[in-house]
Amino acid sequence: MQQSQYMMNQFSLQSHTPHLIDLTQLQNHHHQQQQNQNIVSTGLGLSFGDQQHQRLQLLQQQQCHSSHFLSLLSNGLASQIKQQKDEIDQFLQAQGEELQRTIEEKRQRNYRAIIKTAEETVARRLREKEIDLQKATRRNAELEARAAHLRTEAQLWQAKAKEQEATAISLQTQLHHAMMSGGAENRGENECGLSCALGVEGHAEDAESGYIDPERAVVGSGPKCRGCGERVASVVVLPCRHLCVCTECDTRFGVCPVCFTVKNSTVEVYLS
Repeated sequence: MQQSQYMMNQFSLQSHTPHLIDLTQLQNHHHQQQQNQNIVSTGLGLSFGDQQHQRLQLLQQQQCHSSHFLSLLSNGLASQIKQQKDEIDQFLQAQGEELQRTIEEKRQRNYRAIIKTAEETVARRLREKEIDLQKATRRNAELEARAAHLRTEAQLWQAKAKEQEATAISLQTQLHHAMMSGGAENRGENECGLSCALGVEGHAEDAESGYIDPERAVVGSGPKCRGCGERVASVVVLPCRHLCVCTECDTRFGVCPVCFTVKNSTVEVYLS
């Protein structure tokens, strides 16, 4: 290529030289110029081929370097990507495990809170039921004691009523028997002398004393009241069983006016 440039420079210098030439020289010069052009063309072709070859080699080298660089880069990126992926996987796994532990702990806390609340509720209800049971037990015991007391009192009243009923029946029987006798009789062997000594007054006093005895005689419609002495005695004093006061004088005496026994109750009898 340098040779062709040198020939072209020489030709350019010769063409500018002012001298005369003949036709033969001109033909020779033209022929030589054609040869030079052929030489220049051949040189240019050779130099262009070398350049293409060099360019191809450079391109191949660049491609090799590029492929090697890309391979290195891809290997580095792949290793970095793999490392980052592994790190991300490890991070996600750790976060998942931590989240699972947190959820499990929260679930356990919720379970414990629910169980504690249920236990407290059950314990409170049990205490309330125990208090209610204690109240019911005390109330039941009180009712049982009251019922026992009422049963005892009822039995006492029944016994007293039966006793008074029996006493009343006995008194009514004795009174009816005494009234049916219709007159004065002897009081018996133990009171015979007293009756004989007193005479009629003794019989009247015995009738007024009101002691109910089949052997005693009564006069008129009944004995006189030992309190007022006017009304008929119609109240029997217990426990001595003396028929000696009327209903008006019953509240005036705390003892029997005949035997002075402290009275605990009285029974009114109806004479017919």
